[in-house]
Amino acid sequence: MAVRFPGFQLFKSDDGVLRWRGVLSPTGNTEYLVSVTYPPTYPYREPTLRVEVPALAAAAPHVYADGSLCTHRTNWDVQRATAVGEVGLIAAWLVAYETWLRTGEVF
Repeated sequence: MAVRFPGFQLFKSDDGVLRWRGVLSPTGNTEYLVSVTYPPTYPYREPTLRVEVPALAAAAPHVYADGSLCTHRTNWDVQRATAVGEVGLIAAWLVAYETWLRTGEVF
């Protein structure tokens, strides 16, 4: 993470939950504060990916009811998952999201 996303910081909550947070601007248009949160049940459950700020548009596609991003839930593989890979998925999701905002074309 220090090499690929040097602005990201790792936080550990009192209950041991790990969360990476940082800013992405994949198209250079908007800065997004994003996070990757590893649940207490990790590696048996995938991390939660979120855009924290700004708020996403209402009815944005590929967002779960809790506000987390749907990026890879059907093929998540703990053996290949890294924090760098998860942040990369958020960046790709944001590019598609900004395209949806401009065109209305669902990704």
